[in-house]
Amino acid sequence: MKIHFHISQERFEELTWDAQIAMQDFQRGAEADLRGLRDMLAPFMQDEDGKWLEYEQAIGILGRIRTKETKQMVADFSMALKDFSIPKGTGNSSTSQSGTAETDQPG
Repeated sequence: MKIHFHISQERFEELTWDAQIAMQDFQRGAEADLRGLRDMLAPFMQDEDGKWLEYEQAIGILGRIRTKETKQMVADFSMALKDFSIPKGTGNSSTSQSGTAETDQPG
């Protein structure tokens, strides 16, 4: 199964304040705990057809990913996040970027 991450201004604006803070910290190199990382990735997940996954569905998929596959997935998400400029509170807009990770999802 391919997992796509698509980070866009529209999707970013739907995040909670705490989620935005966590993303800024992560972007600045702060370590994220596993739950925080999962919660950060889930809102930006799309299926293979580019349709947004429901948050609970995304959480379920992420929960079945094997540890050995998470490094590449997090690296792909990090690249997409790096290309996306998180607003600094000035109202700066950003172009949308995306990254793709591929993993086998158990039945």
